[in-house]
Amino acid sequence: MSDFSNKVDELAGQAKQAAGDLTDNSDLRAEGAVDEAKAQVKQTAEAVKDKAGEVAESAEQKVDEVKQAADDKVHEVKQAAQDMHLDDNRVLIGVAAAVVAVGVVLVARRSTKRRGKRRRVVAHAATAGLRQALKS
Repeated sequence: MSDFSNKVDELAGQAKQAAGDLTDNSDLRAEGAVDEAKAQVKQTAEAVKDKAGEVAESAEQKVDEVKQAADDKVHEVKQAAQDMHLDDNRVLIGVAAAVVAVGVVLVARRSTKRRGKRRRVVAHAATAGLRQALKS
């Protein structure tokens, strides 16, 4: 349902309430209040849905940016390792994992204003992944 349709329903509910007040009809007043409340709930739900879509799109864009930056950094490190004749894949994997871990932490930090447990969990996961990459 569109915002316009919900607004019309809300106004119709208000009109029923006014008619109920004029005619001293409590049933009509109550019906108007219900219609108005339903329309307001629908409007709020649509606003939340729209905002959620915007947030998801923004997060997806940030992930793509971090991924691209990580890919660029991996390429730079790989090139630097070749220039220094370091063919040890562990160095490359470790540096790539570190870049990705930093990117994940930065995205997590930007995507939420909440501090505390969520950030610690993300940071812990990133460092655990880095440790695992360095072990292999």
